[in-house]
Amino acid sequence: MRRFGTVIMAAATLGVAALANAQTSTGPEATANMRVATPVPSARSATCMGFDNVSDCVASIHAAQNLGIPFDTLKEKVTSGRRLSSAIHDLKPGVDAAAEARRAEEQAKADMTSPHG
Repeated sequence: MRRFGTVIMAAATLGVAALANAQTSTGPEATANMRVATPVPSARSATCMGFDNVSDCVASIHAAQNLGIPFDTLKEKVTSGRRLSSAIHDLKPGVDAAAEARRAEEQAKADMTSPHG
């Protein structure tokens, strides 16, 4: 499924992994309501290689973007067997890792069931 928005052209040019690290918000309020406006990657994309499923990949993309942490570092931890919340805690110990993982998983679920494509 694909989401269409302003960032789609950048996603096509830069790839989803590069976009996952982009910081487009200017404050906590913007970050709380921001969603990844990129195409949901397929299970065969390089971005999602190593994840158990696409939903885990998309949740990791959201978590990286929400928290301003490098997607590749988060991906390495999650694909090596760590739960998303545990990986978040390792990389950003000052946040509520369980809540941030739930938030990212909810965003991923919304992306995966989006009626927009």
